[in-house]
Amino acid sequence: MGRKPIKISESEKLTAKELQIEALDNYNQYSVSTLRQMLKLTPVRIDDTDAIINRAERYFNLCEKNQRVPTAKGLAANIGIHSSTMKAWLENHPDHDTSIFLAKVLDIMADNLEQGLLSGNTNTVGSIFLLKSQHGYREAQEVVMRHEKSEKKTLSQLEAEIESEIIDADFKEI
Repeated sequence: MGRKPIKISESEKLTAKELQIEALDNYNQYSVSTLRQMLKLTPVRIDDTDAIINRAERYFNLCEKNQRVPTAKGLAANIGIHSSTMKAWLENHPDHDTSIFLAKVLDIMADNLEQGLLSGNTNTVGSIFLLKSQHGYREAQEVVMRHEKSEKKTLSQLEAEIESEIIDADFKEI
C-alpha cells in the first residue's frame, strides 16, 4: 500500500524562487549575526595556546549554532588575526603548542570536508575548493619517464622524444 500524497492548498505552496529567497534570508541573517559577534572579539596573542583553544571552541560553537561550516579563514578571524598570519605562524613555529593545536584543528576541518564529500552530504565543488584553497590539496598528475640507452640519438632527437611522451600537463616547480 502506497502512502497518500499530502494535500497542500494553492495558497500554501511556495514557488522555487520563494524558497530560494527564504533560504538566502536565513543564510544572511546567520551570516550577519555571526560577523557581528566575530567583530566584537578582541584579538588574542597567537602564542597564548590556552586563549587560542578557547577561541577555537567558541568559533566551533558559533558555527554549530549558525549552521556554518568552519573554515581556516573564519578560525583566524575569530582568533583576531589574518589567515596569512596564522599560516606564517604555523610555518615558522611548527613545534609550538599553538601550532600543534592549530594544525590538528585544520586537519579536523579538512577531514570534515573529506567525509562530507565521501558521504555525498556536501556540495562537491565547494568542498573541493575549500580543500584546495585552505588545506593545501592539489590535483597532481604523475609523469613517468623512461630512458632507453642509445648512443645513436642526438640531443635534439632525445628532446623531441621526451616532448612526445609528455602528456598535456601543467608543471609547477616546487
